Amino acid sequence: MMDKDEILRRSRKENRRGDKRIKIESDKACTFGTVGMALVFFILFLIRFFWKGEAAYDILAVFFSFFAFSGLYKAVKLKGAADIFNTVIYFIATILWLVMYICKG
Repeated sequence: MMDKDEILRRSRKENRRGDKRIKIESDKACTFGTVGMALVFFILFLIRFFWKGEAAYDILAVFFSFFAFSGLYKAVKLKGAADIFNTVIYFIATILWLVMYICKG
């Protein structure tokens, strides 16, 4: 039978990288926040472009930059071909939206 100190030592060793539940819930929170942000950006885009009749290049540049930079992190860590491809596409889109914003306002 293990004593209290042995149980604590093993528990600390197993959980030294953090509790799995905390990791899972943090990932879910990040996803939920991303969806919420995308919804707000979509609403702002609709208001600016369709209701006010203004260009929304800046909003689109910010929106795509989120996916470009989060994709960059994922591509560097996982080195998957699809991740790298998607990241490049998002960065191209971000740059194009920024150029459109600079040139056309």
